[in-house]
Amino acid sequence: MENTDPYRKFSNVLASFILVNAAVVVGVNALVDPYHLAGTQVLANLTELKPDSSKDTRTFKAVQVMRIRPKTIFLGTSRADIGLNPEHPALVQPAYNLAIPAGDMYEAMRYFEHALANQPDLKQVIIGIDMVAFGVKEDGNGEQLAPELENTLKQTDHLPKLPPFLFSTDTFKSSVATLATNLSRSTPKDYYLSNGRLIRHNPTDRSTQDVFELHLKTAYFQHWYDDYQTSQKQLGYLQAIVDTCQQKGIDLKVFISPAHVTQWEAIHAAGLWPAFEDWKRQVVKITPVWDFSGYNSITAEPISDDMQNYLESSHYLPHIGDLVLNRVLGYEADIPDDFGTLVTTDTIGSHLATIRAERQAWARQNPEVVQLVEQWKQEAL
Repeated sequence: MENTDPYRKFSNVLASFILVNAAVVVGVNALVDPYHLAGTQVLANLTELKPDSSKDTRTFKAVQVMRIRPKTIFLGTSRADIGLNPEHPALVQPAYNLAIPAGDMYEAMRYFEHALANQPDLKQVIIGIDMVAFGVKEDGNGEQLAPELENTLKQTDHLPKLPPFLFSTDTFKSSVATLATNLSRSTPKDYYLSNGRLIRHNPTDRSTQDVFELHLKTAYFQHWYDDYQTSQKQLGYLQAIVDTCQQKGIDLKVFISPAHVTQWEAIHAAGLWPAFEDWKRQVVKITPVWDFSGYNSITAEPISDDMQNYLESSHYLPHIGDLVLNRVLGYEADIPDDFGTLVTTDTIGSHLATIRAERQAWARQNPEVVQLVEQWKQEAL
């Protein structure tokens, strides 16, 4: 009996040590909430900036939908993820940005279904669509969801009071990184707000033109625009969302994102202008669309290091997203007249002709930008 006492004492000490450490890990993770998964209230100057919140966007957003049960959701790609603000005053609250970076229409449909399952009284759906999300290349990609994400998207019940991620040492490392970032007041390049909107900053060691060049070369000329073809499957997923919204009386707005004119020039340089127009024709057969693409007073902002509207060719800033929401929701009249046109099957032909004419006029006035984008294409291939 005496021989076992030291072992019992050691076991008790070890158990106490493990429990204390586990309690510390859980407590810190719950307080800091580095991924916005615990729903903990943000503490000013301590947990506001969450540098690791973009590590697993798809899971984080699926879980947030279960917690918030939003009545308004945004769907789309990273353009909507960065540019649309769920706190816009015209939205039915609570609102949540459910756009997925590099997502296709299958993912948009699945997250829409997930939101509807968790909030049967869903009121508003606003979708920012982009041609690349409808590409044949995307067929099957989004459909191969990770098993843990697939399971999350099927859930509608409340989350457990102590979710497994609270016990994770990886989460603890992210909590420490979150505290360090906030205490040092350094600004991470990417991080999410609890409403699902991504905050992104351009690198400070590159010029804006360099960022434009890198983005168009690597993301578009070498990937998205390389042999692009519109997928009927992806169009079908949009049709499914539209049909469900009509059946359930959900207010649906669909718009084409207001990317920078260099994005449209890249499409032209890649020989995809006919495909771009055909994609628009096919989309308006499914639903009327607000088109913010083209050459207008917002998208034609000159490239400079103090740009007001864009991070690079693809991503517009939130105040431009506010103009988009103002237009599609009829909220305020203080919007540039040339920014945003509602397009239907009756008007698509004349609308496309107008954009062609606007491009020709812009290209005559900006031949150096046309040449620059063409140069980037040649260097990328």
